[in-house]
Amino acid sequence: MIQIQPYSLADATHNSVYSDCNFVAQILKERLPPEEQSLGEPFMTALQAYKTALDATKERVGVDTKAADKQTDNIWIALNHLLKAHLLHFDPEIQLAAQKVNTIFRSFEMPIRLTYKKAYGIYDRMVMLMRALPPEILEKSGAAPWIDELERRMQAFVTLKQSHLSQKKEEKTAVTRNARKALLQAYSALVMQLNAKLVLTPSEELEQLAQSWNRFIDQQRAIARSAATRKRNAALKAQASESQDLESTPDASSERSAKPQQQGEIPGSQITEG
Repeated sequence: MIQIQPYSLADATHNSVYSDCNFVAQILKERLPPEEQSLGEPFMTALQAYKTALDATKERVGVDTKAADKQTDNIWIALNHLLKAHLLHFDPEIQLAAQKVNTIFRSFEMPIRLTYKKAYGIYDRMVMLMRALPPEILEKSGAAPWIDELERRMQAFVTLKQSHLSQKKEEKTAVTRNARKALLQAYSALVMQLNAKLVLTPSEELEQLAQSWNRFIDQQRAIARSAATRKRNAALKAQASESQDLESTPDASSERSAKPQQQGEIPGSQITEG
């Protein structure tokens, strides 16, 4: 007697839960007999609700973050043009001040096409070095108000990112978590119903469905085992490499014994203060 294997998704990531359940949905569409389609409807409905919740969260976070980052990048672009213009300023003092600010500005890679982490690392260091210049240089170069605005927009971006991180930590009360819980409950209920059918009213179609479902579960478990093995082997390799490095590092005594004999030094002699 074939049964659908137990398979827990409780500890899976949001994306993994959706991916696994979406594959199960495809099995149901292909294998579930027409007269049994109503069994899968609660699961299908819960899956769609979960997808909607995930998409809404990703879209909101992505749009807000990109907009805030764009505001920061725009100040970098404006400051870039300002410094180029003031390097050609008719006033020698403004030109000289712009040169000093520009030296710092040009020492960094263009941040606007980098990842958030790299870009804001550059912004932080660049602003810190510019702030170290005398205030009169920043004022005369025209860069002072732009640096102030760059810092404000950087802080706005960081605050938004922190807000999104906090939001992720508080997902116990979020729509996404509730939709996930409903989906996992629908999954468990569907498995129990189908397993009961396989006992009470077995059919070739249901058995084929269970076989396909079990093959998928076996594949997922094999993937998880393989990933765990790779992680363990990588850790062992790193540990072995670290041990080898420690063993190959000479200690102070061996360094002294291997030290070349100095000119005029008498082998085996010891110089003592008497």
